[in-house]
Amino acid sequence: MIGKDYLKVYIASPDSLDDPETFRRVYSEFPDFRKEKTGRYNNTAVRNQSAAAFGLLIHGLKKLGFQMTAPDIWNELGFAIGEHDKPYFANRPDICFSLSHTKGCVLCVISGVNCGCDIERIDRRTGTDELLRIAKRVFTDRERDSVTDAESFYRIWTRREAYVKYTGEGIAGMDPELDIESGGVCLQTVSMESHLISVCLPEDGYRIIREIKPEVVRL
Repeated sequence: MIGKDYLKVYIASPDSLDDPETFRRVYSEFPDFRKEKTGRYNNTAVRNQSAAAFGLLIHGLKKLGFQMTAPDIWNELGFAIGEHDKPYFANRPDICFSLSHTKGCVLCVISGVNCGCDIERIDRRTGTDELLRIAKRVFTDRERDSVTDAESFYRIWTRREAYVKYTGEGIAGMDPELDIESGGVCLQTVSMESHLISVCLPEDGYRIIREIKPEVVRL
């Protein structure tokens, strides 16, 4: 059993999976249900992003000492999907995780408590007016007033995404009336060059979340 203060944040570039040999190696470790999902992607870039994120989860579980090539390992963990597509381990509630991917970078958070995460590439080509139109649909008035450029927009967006993945509501939980900063959770955002990472933990997780140090993994 891992402790409630356990928190690992892994990031990787999905571009390495453009190499067929690297993709086959990562893919070969997937359980059948993930191979099936990966095979449904028509867009190669998005397929590689999704596969790289799951590859990070396998990497993190190996770090915890799991033999990921064992035939029944995923049944032992009890991999399951919640009502709003939030994955979890039914047989290991002490191991929580969240995955996210975007152009150029993928993210996996593994924690001893419930967690949610999001990573987004800061698209500076999108004009502020367009970002404000999006913000009007999903941000609170206070959040909308703080959008001045792409970086400020994606900072709020990643925090809201991390929150709704933490609650398990997913994108359906993007309610503009919901003030995620009003308490009940702990949110932290880290800037990494052209990307922003946000992680959400329970309110008492401040001690372990205050200094997120992503570990770069080469898949």
